[in-house]
Amino acid sequence: MRPSSRIIFLGILTGLLSSCGGDTRDTHPQTQVVSAPAPQQAEIVIDGFRSDFVVKRSAQGIVLSEKNTSIEKSYSGFPIFRFKDSIVDTAMVTKLQGLTDKDVNALLELYVAFFNRVPDSQGLSYWASKLKQGVTIDQIAASFYEAAVLYPELTGYTTGMSNTAFIQIIYRNVLGRQTVDQAGLDYWNAELSSGRSSRARLVWTILNAAHTFKNDVTYGAVADLLDRKIEVARYVAIDEGVSYTSDAENIRKGMEIAKAVTPTDSSTAKLAVGFSDVGVQAKLLSLSVDTSNQFLTVAGEQGKLGYLYNGNYYLKGATYTLYTKNFGKNALYEYEVATAGWNKAEALKNLNAFGARGFYFYGTYLFGDGTKSLFIHNKSDPRVFKYRLEDVYSTSKETLTKLESLGKDGYQFTGSFIFSDGTVGIYVDENANGATYQYKLLPGSGSVDSEVSRLNELGAQGFRFAGSIAQSDGIFTIYQKRSTDTQSYRYAALANVDDYSGWLSQLNSQGNRGYRFLMSSAFGVGATYSTANIYVQGDSIRHSPFGF
Repeated sequence: MRPSSRIIFLGILTGLLSSCGGDTRDTHPQTQVVSAPAPQQAEIVIDGFRSDFVVKRSAQGIVLSEKNTSIEKSYSGFPIFRFKDSIVDTAMVTKLQGLTDKDVNALLELYVAFFNRVPDSQGLSYWASKLKQGVTIDQIAASFYEAAVLYPELTGYTTGMSNTAFIQIIYRNVLGRQTVDQAGLDYWNAELSSGRSSRARLVWTILNAAHTFKNDVTYGAVADLLDRKIEVARYVAIDEGVSYTSDAENIRKGMEIAKAVTPTDSSTAKLAVGFSDVGVQAKLLSLSVDTSNQFLTVAGEQGKLGYLYNGNYYLKGATYTLYTKNFGKNALYEYEVATAGWNKAEALKNLNAFGARGFYFYGTYLFGDGTKSLFIHNKSDPRVFKYRLEDVYSTSKETLTKLESLGKDGYQFTGSFIFSDGTVGIYVDENANGATYQYKLLPGSGSVDSEVSRLNELGAQGFRFAGSIAQSDGIFTIYQKRSTDTQSYRYAALANVDDYSGWLSQLNSQGNRGYRFLMSSAFGVGATYSTANIYVQGDSIRHSPFGF
C-alpha cells in the first residue's frame, strides 16, 4: 500500500488484533532506532518495460541486461529503476534490515488479511520505516483497518457492515474460504458482540489460528494458503522490489496476484507480476542459410548471445528459424555438425565421442550440402553424455518395459532414429548426479483440452512431456520423471498463429510468464481435429528431439 495524505494515519488500527487468542506479539512501543541518515538512493529512468530487462543483483550493485540485445549496464549501489510500467527498488532487503522476520511477516500478513493483496515495495518500505521509528504493529494494523473502511469499493468493508459480513471477509482473505461454518460464525460473533474482541483484534486472532493448522489432515490447506500468500508477497515487494505506476494499479495488481495463489502453487501468482527474469526470450530469424557451414555461422553468433536453436518453421510463404534464450541462466551455446548416414555401430561411436566432449545429439537435418547430424554444447554445463542404442519395439507394453529398465540404470529416452541398418531408440546417461528415470506411456488424448489437462496433472507430479511414439497398438505419449528433480511443470495451449509478428508476440508473451514453446501439435480426428501451440513452464533445459 502506497501511503497518501488520506491514509497516513491509517497505519494504526489492525495491530489491536494481536493480544487475543494466545497471540504473543509484542504490542508495546519499540525502542526507537536512531541511526545516520540513509544515503540518497539514485533513481534511474528506463525507456522500456520491466519485462524487457533482467535485473541481476550482486554484493557490489546491479546489472541491468536488455533481453533483446543482451546489452548489460552496471550500476553501483542499489538504485530505484523507473520503467514504463513499474518501479523497482533494488534496496528493499537493505531497507528491512533491523526488523525481525516476525515483524516483516506481520506487515505482509496485514496486506493479505485486510485487502487480500500483496504489498508494493513503496508501501512496505514506508511501514517498515514506521516500525523502526517505534510505531507498533498494532498501531499499523489499526491503520490498515481504517483504510479498509475508507475504500469499501475495493475491500468490501463498510462502517455499517454487520459482524457476520466482517467475519466472512476475513475468512475469505485469510482462510481462502467463501463460506463460514455456522459454529465458527457463532463463536466469532459472540466474541465481537460481547466486546471481548474488536474487529481489528479479531483479524490477528484468525491469522494466528490459521497458522496452527499447519500439517493438519483436515485443515492443513488453510495454513498452506496463507504461507503461499506470504511467500508471494515477499517475492513481489522484497525480492523483486516491485511497485506499479499508480496507487490504483498497486491495489489492482496486488489483488490479482494474491488471487492467483493456491494452497499448493505460488508459481502462477509470481508470473502474474508481469515479468520473469527466468523467462524465455524468442527470436525468429528469416531462414537465409543453405549449407551446414552457413547454419553454423548464424547459430554460433546466436549461441554466443545465449540463444538456442529450436528448429525451422514455415509461416505464410517464408521459413524462419526459432532461437530462444532462457533468462536467469548464463548459458552460451556452440554447435557442430557431422556427416550423417551412419550405421548403428558408427552412430554409437560418434555419439559417445561427441558426448565425451559435452555435446548433445540434437537430431539430423537436411542442408544444401546434405543430411547432417547436429550436436549442441552448453558451454556452462560441465556434464558429459554417454549414449546407448536399443532396438525399438512394436507394442506399448514392450516399449514401457524397456523404458523403465533403462530408466532405472540412469538412461533417458531421447527419441527413435533411422540409421542405415535399422531404426533404434537412443538413450543417454546425462551424468545427472545418479539420477534415475520413471516413465509413463499413455494413449494419445483426443482433444487439446484433454491433452493439456493430462499434461498438467502429470506435470504437477514432476513428469515432463518426452515425446510421442507410434506403436502397433496406437499412438502413445511418453512422460518422464527424473528422480533428482523436485520441480513441477505447467502447460498451456494457445491457438496456432501463422504470421511472423503474431507468433513472435505469442512466443514472447508466454516467455515473459516463464513458458517456452514446446511444440505445435494436432489433436483428434474428423470433427474433433484441431491444432495448437503447446508451451511449458518449468522445463527450461531442453533435450533432443524435444529440446536442449
